[in-house]
Amino acid sequence: MLKLFSKRLKHNIENIYDKSNCKSNEIGYVKHNPPANKEWYNSIYAFNKNTVKLLPSLNKLIFKLIKSYFYLYNHKFENKIRLPRMRIKQRRLSVNKIFVSKAELKHTNDKIIITLYIYNRQNLYYLNKLKLIEKGGFFKKKKSFEIRLKKIRDKGLKIISKVLNKEKTFVIDQMQYFITEPEQKQTSCAVVQQKISFTFTTKYLKNFLIKSLTQEMLWLYINQNIFFNKSKFNNNYILPLIKLIKTFYNKKIDFNLVNLKSLTLNSYLLTQSIILKLNKWKTNRMLRTLSASLDLFKLPKREIINELIYNTFYNKKILKQNIVVNDQYNSIDHNLKQKLRANNDLLDIMLYKMYDLNLFRGSASNNKKIKYVTNTVLNLIKYKSVCGVRLQGAGRVTRRYTAQRSVFKVRYDGNLKDMDSSFLNRSSVILRGHLKASLQYTKLSSKVRIGSFGIKGWINSY
Repeated sequence: MLKLFSKRLKHNIENIYDKSNCKSNEIGYVKHNPPANKEWYNSIYAFNKNTVKLLPSLNKLIFKLIKSYFYLYNHKFENKIRLPRMRIKQRRLSVNKIFVSKAELKHTNDKIIITLYIYNRQNLYYLNKLKLIEKGGFFKKKKSFEIRLKKIRDKGLKIISKVLNKEKTFVIDQMQYFITEPEQKQTSCAVVQQKISFTFTTKYLKNFLIKSLTQEMLWLYINQNIFFNKSKFNNNYILPLIKLIKTFYNKKIDFNLVNLKSLTLNSYLLTQSIILKLNKWKTNRMLRTLSASLDLFKLPKREIINELIYNTFYNKKILKQNIVVNDQYNSIDHNLKQKLRANNDLLDIMLYKMYDLNLFRGSASNNKKIKYVTNTVLNLIKYKSVCGVRLQGAGRVTRRYTAQRSVFKVRYDGNLKDMDSSFLNRSSVILRGHLKASLQYTKLSSKVRIGSFGIKGWINSY
């Protein structure tokens, strides 16, 4: 049986190379296989079954450690920015923090790879404060402290000169009615001018310098907070955290931190922010918070999706988007065919024809090469843009301190169906046998004085 099977294989391989005129071999869309950490949050293989039992409790403990590390703050720096000092409860419920997603762990024999999705809201808060200071002031970015002080002095002298001229004219007009002799007028006017100039210069300079210096000191304190925030992502500061986690697993640990531009890219971060808002008394309105969180999403219009479906199924003018391997093989030179036949690799032929390799051989600039590579890589990546959202909240969420009936609210936009399987008639991968690869789902709960509540979040992408 084995001999027959090997002969049949050899015969099929020879036919692939010899039948160059045949055009029946077509390749459709390649099925996109997501990484293993998406399928299992904690992928591990252990000889002893008892070691696996401790993993859920260990993961909870490590997740608390990672959260507490990213929620670190400095009392001295932050109290200088805020005049009314924040309490511990207000700090916990504040949205201005570094949001951390659920850790995705990948175990090997020697090390553990921990992937974390992070949204740095605190850094944006500090940068917005800096913009407000710079708009209110008259100095621009990236200027030294001495240049700023010179500008403050020049601006202050201009303001004082305007005020002095107004006051001098008013006093001299009043003196003319009471003093008749010209010599007395000159001496008295000179004395009054000196007194006015001294009093007003001291008064206005003090006020102006106090305001400008407080603005400058605020600018410095905010920059200190920004530096403290950025230092959390440095390797030197993460090392003590790695040592702590190493004691639990007795393995090497590698962090894979992914900085997200918005909360809409991860369902866990989005539901976490909604729970923080609902815990506050001011924003304790479920329907309003759910609808406000939907406004963050920029979903594609339904007309674009309908056009895409029409072009794939009903439009006969557009050709079938499949690649015929033999057509690509026939268009290559005869000398190149013999070289590639020696290597017995058809994949090289396809890549040679699909991607313009002359760009890399020639004297093209590095920017062109980088753009070319990034475009090809980004086109191959799937599930980049969001096409549907669903947010569901239920529980005792009321503004009154009475245990009333539980509230149930739903807000959704777009579509939660898989674009490949349901619309474009392509095969798609299912995670764990029942979950869609394009769909993110999270379920979180929290407590209030009245009772508990929970929120579910779905984010679909294509």
